[in-house]
Amino acid sequence: NDPDAQVFLGASYLEKIYEVGNGPEAGEWATKADKSFDAALALNDQHWDARFTKAVSLSFWPPMFGKQAEAINHFGTLIAQQETGPQKPSYAQTYLWLGNLYLQQGKSDLAKQTYGNGLKYFPQDEDLLKQLGLVQ
Repeated sequence: NDPDAQVFLGASYLEKIYEVGNGPEAGEWATKADKSFDAALALNDQHWDARFTKAVSLSFWPPMFGKQAEAINHFGTLIAQQETGPQKPSYAQTYLWLGNLYLQQGKSDLAKQTYGNGLKYFPQDEDLLKQLGLVQ
């Protein structure tokens, strides 16, 4: 019943994927990780680390599973949450990952807009600046 413990467990499952490599077993560990992040979010739907890590991990699933759309939704939820409170430097990563997902899908206009929105809050973030420069 501790969202932080669930996030730690999910992250541990993700680490296991590095040991087993690509293949069916990696999918099993990724599914376990996803369930741990869901458990953390069920306990606290505002848990930034749980939602961010879940979104990042979903973005690595092969496209045939369609997890990128779910990742985009989670990044969008994070951005909405982030914009209502004090900013933390790590929040720039949300814009970066979301923009990168859009770019992978060939949606360069959405990527450009996302990077630009991130730069409104984090004008000195080198990664956002670099990515925005790539889509200009």
